[in-house]
Amino acid sequence: MLILVVSMVLLGLWQLRRLDEKQALNDQMTSRADEPLVTVTPLIAGDPDAAEFRKVSAEGSYLPGADIRVTNRSVDGSAGDWIVSILELDDGEMIAVNRGFIPRRQIADIETYATPSGDIEMLGYLQKSIPGAVQGVPEEILSGAPPEINRLDIELVEELSGVDLAAMWIQIDSSNSSGEQDPLPVPLPDPGEGNHMAYAVQWFLFTAIAVGGYPLVLRRIARSDQRRGDTAPDLG
Repeated sequence: MLILVVSMVLLGLWQLRRLDEKQALNDQMTSRADEPLVTVTPLIAGDPDAAEFRKVSAEGSYLPGADIRVTNRSVDGSAGDWIVSILELDDGEMIAVNRGFIPRRQIADIETYATPSGDIEMLGYLQKSIPGAVQGVPEEILSGAPPEINRLDIELVEELSGVDLAAMWIQIDSSNSSGEQDPLPVPLPDPGEGNHMAYAVQWFLFTAIAVGGYPLVLRRIARSDQRRGDTAPDLG
């Protein structure tokens, strides 16, 4: 019981820490999204932690044939993939761009989302690399389709594309793209706080029930043992 109580308290405290992290992330997103729009080049040369969620502008052209899919994503409850392209900025720097979301039901028609050609101007949000990605195997119906990865890990994107990239990537918000069909822009993370507080309260309630109820159970067992002892036959 002691182990159970300690475990439940630790789970409650963990949920409170998750709530604090979520609140800090929301404050960071809000404050940085409100900062003035800047060009991307100065920020990607600095600290990724300080540049995350900053709104930036970028101009350049996409590298043809360098698209990558980030699988198992969702937008508004719909499952699908992100399509990531490599943008060569006007100054020669290369940066990965999350062009947006393709619903799973439309993946078979991925050719219609091919990288647009020509000069591109875009607005978007800087994001940090998500390490630990692994490469998947494209489905048979997508033979020759862009490689699949499960996270937007810049190191893996560099390996697959053969291009040296900036340490951050752009989550596109809008652009002058003239492609046959453009993916749906991916929104920033939900600023809600989730259910962390409710879960924390739940674990603390379980703890209170255990602490208050266990002695009562022991007392009832003791009384039952005592009554059985009083009525037990004398075998001596």
